[in-house]
Amino acid sequence: MSFLNTVTDRWFPSTYHRGPAWLVVLCLACIAITLMIKLITGSSINRYPEVIFTLAFFYTLFQNRTLFRSDLMIWFFGIALAMPIVFFGINYLLNPELAVRYARWENLPRIMLFLPIAWWLGGQERNSLWMLTVAFLGLLLAVCLDPQLNQSIQRLLSGQRVDFGILNAQHVALYFSIALIGFLSFGHRALRIQHPVQRALATLSIVAGIIISLLVIFGTQTRAAWLGLLICAGVWLLLLVARSRHVSAKQPRWLAAGAVVLLLLVASGWFFKEAVQERLARESDTVSAIVSGEFDNIPYTSIGIRINTWREAMSWVAERPVTGWGGRVRGDVINTSEVLPDRVKQRFGHFHNSYLEFALAFGLPATLLIIAVFGWLVIGTRKAVKAGHGHNDTLAFTGYGVLLFAIMNLFESYLFFWSGVYASMVLMAPGYTIMLKHSHQRLR
Repeated sequence: MSFLNTVTDRWFPSTYHRGPAWLVVLCLACIAITLMIKLITGSSINRYPEVIFTLAFFYTLFQNRTLFRSDLMIWFFGIALAMPIVFFGINYLLNPELAVRYARWENLPRIMLFLPIAWWLGGQERNSLWMLTVAFLGLLLAVCLDPQLNQSIQRLLSGQRVDFGILNAQHVALYFSIALIGFLSFGHRALRIQHPVQRALATLSIVAGIIISLLVIFGTQTRAAWLGLLICAGVWLLLLVARSRHVSAKQPRWLAAGAVVLLLLVASGWFFKEAVQERLARESDTVSAIVSGEFDNIPYTSIGIRINTWREAMSWVAERPVTGWGGRVRGDVINTSEVLPDRVKQRFGHFHNSYLEFALAFGLPATLLIIAVFGWLVIGTRKAVKAGHGHNDTLAFTGYGVLLFAIMNLFESYLFFWSGVYASMVLMAPGYTIMLKHSHQRLR
């Protein structure tokens, strides 16, 4: 055991006691395995390492109940576990047949799966960086294992849409958008490496990661990702202007870095300009119908399908705004519609909007819970950074990443798919782990 203690203390230290060394090593190994194989294996395989580090977290949750008692995120977790069960009971009293038919409880609590990962990271940003690195390597591995990789690269370079065989283009866009924010947030650390060769290799790796991410983001032709990143860039510029009154010696460096990224963004956009123009032009009639208020005449384009299905879902939400219907209701909402054409019913089984999906399944309280989790994560991370338990780059990654994720979930039901839950695990764990560090230090 002394050897395992040495390993954890040397390579994966913690600011609080996570548990026995063998359990820490086991759970960290399971997290690494999950991140490497999640995108290339089925749930029949990749669920097992997840189960191990999650069940072990419940053990430590009980052992450290004093630490977690005042943790609002843990209370959110408890609410996420209880809410579907309570609402099922209410719906069963209203209509037992429909309650059983639509029963599915796991969608809401599994959005909190970032909690176990954050715990095993031990409140250390270095551990978070290792985790993010392994996650990106797992993403690259999934891309490289695309059976039609050569054709995908050719389509990418010719301006056609690509997904590299990973679910669909929207999910690939989400992964590489998070990766881009990660590189931009933490990339400056490469310049602080003392050894010149290591510094050069790290810097080249960061630049390569940024370029690859930008190419894939434009290649997926996912407008939700473009919009999310554009809003993130706008927020960054506003904050930069707000801080310009307090110019420091580091300010020119940040401006130079921002200029380089902006140049790469413009260059990537110019390279894919025809694809971008085509994707945007397809929705001109849809936008015109929305602006003129002709909602009954919205064409069934990509955005049009979303809006028309949203209207169907909203009528069901209005019937049960508090309890929802259950996690399996969305198929009936689409299939029983008298408005949606058959081609839409046959092709789509979800609503391309996580918030609407949760309101439909578990009521508006579930949607508010998701928003509260996003908001509290950013607020808590900021508090931890201000208290000296983290750095601004972790806050930047968490803040801009959550903003991007929140926006993209308006146009795709990421959180109802395992792939979206996986993305939230990677995105939200670094912020919450320093929140745990902050909570532990306050209780000492």
